[in-house]
Amino acid sequence: RLRRINPNNLTFCIAIFVIFSVLQGFRAYSVGSDTLNYIKIYNCVKVESIKDIITKSQVNLEIGFQLLLKAFSLVHISDRGFLLIISILINFGFTYFIYKNSKSPLLSIIIFMGTEYFNLSFTALRQMLAVSIIVNTYPFLIKKEKIRPLCMILLAATIHRTAILFTLSILLQYVKMRKKTYIVGVIAFILLHIVGIPVLNQIIKLTPYRVYLKSNIVGSGINQLIVIMIYTAFGVYFKYKNNANDDYNLLIFFMIIAIFIQSITYRIYLIGRLIWYFYIFNTIFLPNIIMDIKDKKVRNISYLVIAALNIIQYIFFSMDMYNVVPYKF
Repeated sequence: RLRRINPNNLTFCIAIFVIFSVLQGFRAYSVGSDTLNYIKIYNCVKVESIKDIITKSQVNLEIGFQLLLKAFSLVHISDRGFLLIISILINFGFTYFIYKNSKSPLLSIIIFMGTEYFNLSFTALRQMLAVSIIVNTYPFLIKKEKIRPLCMILLAATIHRTAILFTLSILLQYVKMRKKTYIVGVIAFILLHIVGIPVLNQIIKLTPYRVYLKSNIVGSGINQLIVIMIYTAFGVYFKYKNNANDDYNLLIFFMIIAIFIQSITYRIYLIGRLIWYFYIFNTIFLPNIIMDIKDKKVRNISYLVIAALNIIQYIFFSMDMYNVVPYKF
């Protein structure tokens, strides 16, 4: 359940929010793989009427995102202002979520950077904006609410249509985490790879998205899958060892879905971006599990190991992704 948080955590989260927003909002247009593309999109939307955006827009993007850009243009926001405001919206969503739900905001931010979300926010503007909305459905989901999470998911889907997949979370609220659940999950995983993926491949070949189909079973994707599986196993072990409450069940389900998606990515590249709606919850899953460990020595060692792994992952993998380095103001 939601809990009171140390005021020092508020100061830390505000500082992180400001630093991240400044770094992303005042970056050179060469920083971020799609930054220049988004600037071009913004300038295209500027000259379109609201009616055209709704009925016959030349920009092939979700209507919610286009209307947001149009609102910026109506008050004469510059290209730089556009980047800054989007960065503020994205980082506010993430830092607010961490502030309200993490028992260790510092570790959450380290994981946030290690798992690529920080660098993704420089380039995948629409999806990260959608994820920053999705992640804040969590307090309502653990209360088994339906309407508010659904409204937030639909809002996120108007910014990036892939967010609609997160409607699964409303159903997951009612699934019990039992031994049978894990067995069913393993069976579903096997069937997915034997039957589901070939069928999905054939379906995608009939759509314009067929250009994204490719096979890639080597490289950092496998490393990522192994890392997610280790984190999930670690969390599940300490969840049961500590007799933690059922709120962790939903987070475990999100991690399991992330494993499913990451395992598919090697065979269907297009699926890869769906992982970001679920893996983001690792930013509170691991910190909260660790802070609940009763043995202080085990807790401290676990904290340091997870922090070190994510720092290493950021330095050796995430830092060089999405054209963020070399960074320029």
